[in-house]
Amino acid sequence: MKKVISVNVGGICFIIEIDAYEILKDYLDDFEASLEKSDAKEIMEDVEMRIAEIFQETIKTTDRVVNENLVNQAISILGKPEKKTGRQQDDSSFAKAMDKIEDRFNSFRQKHQRFYRDPDGKKIAGICSGIAEYFDFDVTIVRFVALILLFTGFAAIIYIILWIVTPEALSSVQKLELRGLPITSENIKKYPASESGKRK
Repeated sequence: MKKVISVNVGGICFIIEIDAYEILKDYLDDFEASLEKSDAKEIMEDVEMRIAEIFQETIKTTDRVVNENLVNQAISILGKPEKKTGRQQDDSSFAKAMDKIEDRFNSFRQKHQRFYRDPDGKKIAGICSGIAEYFDFDVTIVRFVALILLFTGFAAIIYIILWIVTPEALSSVQKLELRGLPITSENIKKYPASESGKRK
C-alpha cells in the first residue's frame, strides 16, 4: 500500500505516488538548477508540458496513478540535464554517447519530423527558413532558388498557399519537430518557445 498525492504537471492534474513524486521533484529541481535564471521559467514550463504529455500517453483514465516506473520512463525520454562542471569526458565514452544520440536522432527524425514555418529565421513568412531547417539545407541557397522560381510565375502562388496552410513553429516541441530532433530536456533548452508561443 502506497500513499498518493495530487500534483499539477504542465497544467494537468495527476495522482502520483509519494516515491514517484520525490523522484520527479528531484529531477525538475536538478534541471532548473542547470538553467540560466533568465530562461528558467519558460523552459521549465516546456519541460513540465512534455512530461505531462508522456504521462497522458500511458495513463488513459483519470483513476490511474503515476508510479515510479512512469516517472523514470519520462526522465529517460527527456534525458538528464547536463551538470555545470569543467571536466571533459574521455574520448571513448564520448564517442559511445555520440553514437547513442545519433541513433536516437535518426529514429526520431523518421517518425516525428513535421514541417512548420520557422519564426526564428524568417524574412517574410518563414517558409524558406522552414524548408531549410526541415531538409537541413543552407537557408541562403533555399532563398536563392525561391527567388529564381519566383520568375516562373508559379512560385509566388505556391509560397502564398504554404504561408496560409503551414503552421508556425512557436513552441519548443514544434521547433524540435521541424528540425527532426528528439524532444529532450537539453534540446528544449536550446530551442525555447517564441514570445507568441509563450502567451498561448
